[in-house]
Formats: sequence, structure tokens, C-alpha cells
Amino acid sequence: MLCNNAGIMDDFLPAHETSPELWDRVFAVNSTGPYLMSRAVIPDMLSRSSGVIINTVSFSGFSAAGGGAAYTASKHAALGLTRQLTFDYGKLGIRCNAICPGATKTGMTELQAGQEMTADIEAEIARLPAGRWAQPWEIARLAVYLAGDDAAFIHGSAILIDGGMYTAARNPL
Repeated sequence: MLCNNAGIMDDFLPAHETSPELWDRVFAVNSTGPYLMSRAVIPDMLSRSSGVIINTVSFSGFSAAGGGAAYTASKHAALGLTRQLTFDYGKLGIRCNAICPGATKTGMTELQAGQEMTADIEAEIARLPAGRWAQPWEIARLAVYLAGDDAAFIHGSAILIDGGMYTAARNPL
């Protein structure tokens, strides 16, 4: 079992303010990292006709506004990788799925807490249907489920675990 769970942000920068170096660094961690890790374990999984790959993508794999241009594009790429791995290896015994968290209290989000937009972020979190941040253990429990036999028929799925963030973002009010 492989769980690709590394990720970095891009300071919510729009494309014209994102340097090529920042773009490359964000893609290296958020997209190329899962590709390289998957590439490393797939031969062993193929030899056993069994394996599970879980990619932690993000709410931003579905929508914009969860990060800047580099972050959002890299998470869309990670979701595309998840689906392609499923297509290529599902019939060979390897399941691949994506976990797509919304606002989760992690080291990465705590680093952002010092920014001027903290009050705005907290107000947005309070408006979510769940009304709070996710805790890391809540995301981890989904990963454990997806890694287990009870999830044997789940292939190529991207599971939002976002407290209703995606739904609330679509609310025209």
C-alpha cells in the first residue's frame, strides 16, 4: 500500500505572479512526487497482482480558489494521475483512489495562520455546512478504509472529505 500524502502551497498567487521556480516546486511535490512514488511501487504490486495507491489530492482537485494557480493546477494533475493509474492498472489488481480534503488543521494550514487573511479564512470555515476545520485523524480514517478489503470495489474515485466545502462553494447565495 502506498499513500502519497505530501503537498505544498503557493501563497494563493495568481498565474501572472507565480514564478516559474515556484510553479516547478509546487508541481514537483504535489504531482511529480506521487508519480515517482507510484512508479517505484507498481512493479512489486504487479508481481503480486495486488496493491493500493491512495493519493491525497485536495478539494482544489475539483475546483479553483483552494490555492493559487500552481497549487490548483498541480492538484488537478494529481487527480488525473489517480484516474490514469486506475485505468492502466485496475484490471491488474492495483486499486488507486484519491482523498480530497477541504480545510484541515495541519502544519501547512497553521503556517498560513499568520497571514492577514486569517479572519477571512476562519469566517469562511464557519460558513461551511460542517462549520469547522477537519482534523487530520478524520482524513487518516478514510485512508485506512480505502486501503482495506471493505473498499475492494472502489477504483478511481476521488472522495471529497471537506465538511461540505465543495457544496457550499456552489451555493449562489
